[in-house]
Amino acid sequence: MPDGPTVANSSCIIALEAVGHLGILQQLYSSVLVPGAVAQECGPQLPAWIYVQTVQNQAMVNSLRIELGDGEAEAIAVAAEVQAASLILDDKKARRIERQLQLPVTGTRAVLLRAKERGIIPRV
Repeated sequence: MPDGPTVANSSCIIALEAVGHLGILQQLYSSVLVPGAVAQECGPQLPAWIYVQTVQNQAMVNSLRIELGDGEAEAIAVAAEVQAASLILDDKKARRIERQLQLPVTGTRAVLLRAKERGIIPRV
C-alpha cells in the first residue's frame, strides 16, 4: 500500500461501484480521499472509509476550472495539498495537467490490474 492518502475522482468510484467492486479501493490503499465536488458527483452515500476532504486552495481550483470540470479541478488541488501518494484520474486532459504539476497519477484500469495482481479479483 502507498504510504500517503490516495485521492480519487468520481469516474473510478462510479465505475467500480457499478460493477460491485468499490471495495477494491479500500483493499489497495491505506486512505482514500475525495473532494466535495467528487462526493456530490458520486451521490449521497459514500462508504465510511472514503473521506471527504475540503479544498483549501480555491485559487488553484478556480485556475484549473478553466480547462477541467469541478471534480477534476478539486481532486488535483486536494492531491497537491495532502501530498497524495496517488491521484486516480481517467480524464486525459486532467491527467496531462496533473503530470505538469508533477503529481503521481494512475487510472481505473491500473487500479483493476493492481487488484488482479494482488489476488483481490480473479480477472480484469
